[in-house]
Amino acid sequence: MENSQAIGIVIPGYGHPQFLTEAIISACEQDYPHPIYVVVVDDGCRYQETGQVVENLMLEFEGHLFYLRQKNTRLPGARNAGVRFLLQLDAGLDCIFFLDADNRLSSFSISQYRMALGDDPKIGWAYPAISFFGLNWAKEDPHILETAPNYSLLKHLASNISEAGSLVRTDVFRAGVFFDESMTFGLEDWDFWLSAIVLGYQGVHATNAGFSYRQRPESMLAESHRSAGEIISGMQRKHKKLYNYHYVSQQVHNEAPSYALILIDQEKVLLTSDIMLDGKVVSLSDFSEMTVKKYHDLKQFFYPENLILIHSEKLEQIRFSCVSIRYLLWKTRGVSAGYSLIIENENIKIKQGNTINKCIGDFYHINAESFFSSLQDTTESFDTFNTLDCRLYGPLYNGPLSANTFVSKTSVKMHLTQLKDAIISSPCPIQHVQCRYAGPDVREIRSKFVKAFCSHEGMEPYPIIIPKGQRRIVVAVKATFLAVQSYCDIIKETLQDLKQANAFVQCILDYHAQDTEKPALPKDWLPYIDDFTPLELLSCRNNFRLYLNRRFEADFFDGGDVDAIVIARGAEAIISFGTTALLEVLGDLKKDGTSGHVVTVGHILPDQQAFEDAKILAYEHSITSVLADSETKYRLSAFGVPPSKIVSHSPSLSILNLLGYDENISVEKTCA
Repeated sequence: MENSQAIGIVIPGYGHPQFLTEAIISACEQDYPHPIYVVVVDDGCRYQETGQVVENLMLEFEGHLFYLRQKNTRLPGARNAGVRFLLQLDAGLDCIFFLDADNRLSSFSISQYRMALGDDPKIGWAYPAISFFGLNWAKEDPHILETAPNYSLLKHLASNISEAGSLVRTDVFRAGVFFDESMTFGLEDWDFWLSAIVLGYQGVHATNAGFSYRQRPESMLAESHRSAGEIISGMQRKHKKLYNYHYVSQQVHNEAPSYALILIDQEKVLLTSDIMLDGKVVSLSDFSEMTVKKYHDLKQFFYPENLILIHSEKLEQIRFSCVSIRYLLWKTRGVSAGYSLIIENENIKIKQGNTINKCIGDFYHINAESFFSSLQDTTESFDTFNTLDCRLYGPLYNGPLSANTFVSKTSVKMHLTQLKDAIISSPCPIQHVQCRYAGPDVREIRSKFVKAFCSHEGMEPYPIIIPKGQRRIVVAVKATFLAVQSYCDIIKETLQDLKQANAFVQCILDYHAQDTEKPALPKDWLPYIDDFTPLELLSCRNNFRLYLNRRFEADFFDGGDVDAIVIARGAEAIISFGTTALLEVLGDLKKDGTSGHVVTVGHILPDQQAFEDAKILAYEHSITSVLADSETKYRLSAFGVPPSKIVSHSPSLSILNLLGYDENISVEKTCA
């Protein structure tokens, strides 16, 4: 038989014959205009009543109800067996629904699910709100839990928002996605959805689906909660394509952007996690609606953590001119009160609000949490702007900035008041007394889940999103190298090559905080740099460590390496000119696939040469390759650095070769 609109329902049967009849009847008596095939998979149930119940009902639902008995494989195996049976029964089967033996459907459920699923082939399944009955907290049955009224990939990575009682397009199974039969202790449905996500599928919420879940104290769901940590860790290792810096940060940019760039001259808002990218564009009125939703439901809705009021022309100027704007925004993380900023000449100035008359600055930045908190004060008029001290080193721009597109105090007050008025004039939404939101708290997703994959030790992630098709390459430079013109020429040539190869170039300059001279990048580098990040080393100079009886100068002390890890996390490769501070964090960055390459340039003073060699040896385990002259290559090999990691300088071998831009690479480029 073959029917392209037929739907199959799989009911695993094990240990609940007293509930099974209700589940089968609810599945077979669906008000659906096309055939429905129901298969009960008896998973080696020890109760004879299970088989008897099915056999009796098969007489009533002949041709629609089927019985399959097998040795016990637990829930994942039983579901897989049911899927394979149905696909063989009807090669043109449209969708398959999973109904546990102690749950039930309403007569309209399958029609509602199928309508929600639609015809978009990338929508792989439709999931319901969960209507609980049985053992629950409600005064009356049922009580309803909404996990995600709007489907979110980011939420689904952090928590299982799709109940197993979902309608799945059969294309998902034909693509090879089945339940993992080794997952016998729960959360196998979450793992199933993640496997589908890897192949590009996603879910959709089915409203008013009529799905009813029987809550019992000894259920498998309750058992999985007791060992959730272990199970989730295993899933994250299994689906490492989803649980990594790149995928998570992209989903944050798509669904939970960190910045709302309010364009004061265009009445529209750019929602983005990177000020250099537009992200999603919405009208100011739509953004006001987002603000209202967030205010009334802090747990459910993502909302930008930072509000930036800026003129559209000024935004374009900053994007073209200020190569360190991401670093500036990252340095101001955690600042709750608003502040204004002006870029003048080669300096960035943070202005005091009360001393500004006609204008505030190039943009005004306020933390969203602070904005919402201010709503509790009815006297707040947004007239007070605080000061922020931020030590930056220039030049930080590569072009002129116009001074006639400042954000005025009047404009700031008007836009923030408009958002405030939208909240005040909007009534609090009414919810059914028995309906609760039980999806993941978006605040927890930001503060724990996202930071675990995109940052380090709970710090705010570095606000950088790489345009599709580009490779993010970090060029790390010691500030002391800037005093040697020959070194600067070599580095500039590398920057030019990377830019010509369409790489996204992030330049990180490390310097010591106690240096009196402010290090400044050569201006002729700036056209080839997409992002400039000064890395301030807080440790004192002459902080030496020993490794294999060799002494080297350490750049980090007492956890000072956190900034470096956060700033460079997610880079495809790090090119370190000399033994920069980033060598000390390569081990932490490797878990995201970052390779590390050290370029030894020129002739270092003899008293420094030993320190350089010792540091390369100390961090050799995390270094991918060392580009060195013949003398340095011989010396490092003698010290114990594997010769396969040391690549000789030659005209035919460049940094681009090391990074794999050229397939015709010298045999010497063998990286352990």
